[in-house]
Amino acid sequence: ENTRVIEKASWRQELSVGVGKRGDMTLRKLRLAARKIILAAKEHKLERIAVFLGDFVFPGLFPASTIEAENHTEKMRSHKNGVEGGEQKGQGGEEKLLELLVENFELADYEFNMHKTPPHGGFQHVAEIVVIGDDSAAAKKALRRAQIVAREVNACRDLANTPGGDMTPKHLAEK
Repeated sequence: ENTRVIEKASWRQELSVGVGKRGDMTLRKLRLAARKIILAAKEHKLERIAVFLGDFVFPGLFPASTIEAENHTEKMRSHKNGVEGGEQKGQGGEEKLLELLVENFELADYEFNMHKTPPHGGFQHVAEIVVIGDDSAAAKKALRRAQIVAREVNACRDLANTPGGDMTPKHLAEK
């Protein structure tokens, strides 16, 4: 369960984040793993990262196991019918997985720093996260939904973390 950065080229680094044994993964551990990725990226001052959705498919999670089963079943149907490349995406499993990851990526990148002096070089944030995987309309909808939920949760965190002296009724009404 260690984290390391591997230099692949002068322009590319690979962040390896250990999450334990594949068979021991739970939804809670998956949420924590997503957050751990962002925290590690911030620690190593990585502003842009890319993740493969398929790397987060673990046996027995949500219908994450159905992602594998459906893809396998659809490949078998396509092969039987002599059709190549007729693979059907997720049917809900990939979208749920994408939503969980994106939501937790956004939540992990949050930091209340209204009253903090910026460090030299500014506050560390992951500016861009590219998720490589399903690009269906359902996946895009799940992505937007996760971003909205996480941004609103982070807005609530800002409200809760703002000192009472700064959170005047007028300020609250503006928010």
